[in-house]
Amino acid sequence: MKSSDPVMISVVMPLYNKARHVQRAVHSVLRQTHADFELIVVDDGSTDGSGDIVRKILDSRVRMITQANAGPSAARNRGVEEAGSELIAFLDADDEWFEDFLETVLALHGKFPQAAVWGTAYVMMDHHGELMSLQLDANVLAETDGLILDYFETAVHGQPFNASSMMVQKEALMRIGGFTANLVLLEDTDTLLRLALRFPMAYKPVAKAIYHMEAENRSSQWLYSGNFPFFESARAFLSECGGNCEMSEDLKQYLALLQVRMLYHNWLSGDRMSMKQIIRDCQNIKGYRLSCFLWSLIAWIPNPIVIYSWSLLSSLRGRDGRLPNIRNIYRK
Repeated sequence: MKSSDPVMISVVMPLYNKARHVQRAVHSVLRQTHADFELIVVDDGSTDGSGDIVRKILDSRVRMITQANAGPSAARNRGVEEAGSELIAFLDADDEWFEDFLETVLALHGKFPQAAVWGTAYVMMDHHGELMSLQLDANVLAETDGLILDYFETAVHGQPFNASSMMVQKEALMRIGGFTANLVLLEDTDTLLRLALRFPMAYKPVAKAIYHMEAENRSSQWLYSGNFPFFESARAFLSECGGNCEMSEDLKQYLALLQVRMLYHNWLSGDRMSMKQIIRDCQNIKGYRLSCFLWSLIAWIPNPIVIYSWSLLSSLRGRDGRLPNIRNIYRK
């Protein structure tokens, strides 16, 4: 292929009950300034007519795949399997791109061909329609033309990109086993962790995607319990290295930041086993020793007392005293 030839990109969009948003997402792909792409929409068992909305969009670049509900990770993996390009971009069906997103990540690809992931910053739209920008490290913000990202050092301050603001080399994604199919929360974070441990990542700290926090069926509407596989993912990588690698301090801080956040959720849901596992992994990491010790004590409070106290305090603050629906982070 000549350097002047257009580069084809496969865009994968998992879809599950996003009838109110999917047309916006698809149109944000179709209006891209880089027009050489295929859009693979994987309808993951929608029951609200989402798939019918996509089928009515007449564009030869849009391809529809239908499967029984298996979760967003399985839908993304199916799209990757069907992709005809070695470059794959992802967009969730309730998010959207700025019109030059593909052009931007392709420029990064041209500047940093040694990378396996090329991503941009994103903005978040809240329930009032207000846009909020990421808080990034000043050194990262200074590199407006792009850089090879020190991922873990940057991610401690804020996730630099997500599943809707990145393009990935298909071979690299296949090498790590794709997205973890039974994980229903932060599955993109786990995938990025496994990629960052093994491959360079190129990044442009300019927002080219919008993450819609106000969209329906967002994970924030649930109370989740369980223990993320992040430490296991890191230990698996160290095992692959055969003793030639070790966890950097930045990696430890990043893992602890992600895991410790789950202690409160597991405390409310009564999942002591997951609390014990998280505390064991994080208790010797600088900055987390005291909090892990305190949580190891608090964990022994009987769950009925925890729920009663939480409900009482919530009611006194004028809020609904009922605990949100609890869901495990893994599909059963």
